[in-house]
Amino acid sequence: LTGGPCAGKTTAMARLSTYLRERGYRVFTVPEAATMLFSNGATFTDLGTPEAETEFQVSLMRTQMHLEDTFFRLARVVGKPAVLLCDRGTMDGSAYVSRAQWERLLELEKTDNVTLRDTRYDAVFHLVTAAKDAEEFYTLETNVTRTETPEQARELDAKLLKAWVGHPRLFVFDNHGVDFEGKLRRLVDSMSSLVGLPSSQRTFHRFLLRSPPDYSTFPVHVERFKVDKVYLVSSSTSTTEFTFVRRRRQGSLASYGQTTARRLPDGRLIETKRIINARDYAYAVLQRADPNRHHVRLRRASFLWCDHYFEIYEYDEPLQGLCLLNCQARSKEDPVPIPPFLDVEKDVTGQPQFSAYTVSLKEYVTGEPTARHLQQLLQDAPKLKRTVTSDDREGGGAGTGDEEEAILGVDAGT
Repeated sequence: LTGGPCAGKTTAMARLSTYLRERGYRVFTVPEAATMLFSNGATFTDLGTPEAETEFQVSLMRTQMHLEDTFFRLARVVGKPAVLLCDRGTMDGSAYVSRAQWERLLELEKTDNVTLRDTRYDAVFHLVTAAKDAEEFYTLETNVTRTETPEQARELDAKLLKAWVGHPRLFVFDNHGVDFEGKLRRLVDSMSSLVGLPSSQRTFHRFLLRSPPDYSTFPVHVERFKVDKVYLVSSSTSTTEFTFVRRRRQGSLASYGQTTARRLPDGRLIETKRIINARDYAYAVLQRADPNRHHVRLRRASFLWCDHYFEIYEYDEPLQGLCLLNCQARSKEDPVPIPPFLDVEKDVTGQPQFSAYTVSLKEYVTGEPTARHLQQLLQDAPKLKRTVTSDDREGGGAGTGDEEEAILGVDAGT
């Protein structure tokens, strides 16, 4: 959990802890390392030089990681499902020092941004400071180490959020159009999805772009990655469950993950995700890759616009030329602020033919995977349905409407 001053992290930690414990999880909470140091003798007057600031951030990171690793080891031996909640994360330190100081810290610790940001935490919850859109509730009284004015709090909040852009599961909880209780309910709902508990359907909007964007013209910070996604042969006979592994590369660095998704009888999709290592990924690709599906390769770009988290997917394989814009939304009714520097053709939210799950099917792609072929396929949704169901059924033949919906029901939530 991260965010600017007076964002509600302490209350959120308590709410999440209670919620998870009531449902049988062991919960471990890692305290904020900076508050621990400042409450026990460290002072801002100790940080009078850039060298002192860098050394403090090194000590802070080591303290934070030692606490996290200690609680993580405890969580692994309790013999029960466990969740580790961290008050701030390792990337937060980059918001308090210059870029040169941060790069020096990475050099001293022999680490990098991708390792700290993408491979350590299963998810990042950013709670926006009350100084933005809820300034009447901004106060310094709940934390004796807090000294920021509302303007400083907003600037710091923006720096902290920027530090985490690019994490595969970054959730932003702002104050626009919602009270604090509503903010916490959204937080709990997102946590439910992460650990595999039933929850309200997470809301994402998806748009088809006419052409790949020119990132050099973007007025915002962008993190770019190359992504490989491989669907696996399922160990379950259920047609409403599937698993894939993912590799995200940024330069020479990579992170790995595995996702299992299953659809409940009421239509809700439950996803469980976990971080894996390079060896687990390689084994899954070599031994468990689904022979009926293509490996999906795409380029992904992440950025923030008007307090919304956007991702652009540019497909290289199997359908080169497909370019989509995804946006994390507060609700189905939440209007999406389309970035004016993008050329959006249409809204394709909920259309399964634009999901990676559908695109990966070999039945969908014959011959050279071109953008023109994709457009031809997408012009006729019923035709797509018949292609999948007839090939999917043993012995061929035309599928029933129920069979079509069973297959596309899984696609829609991907």
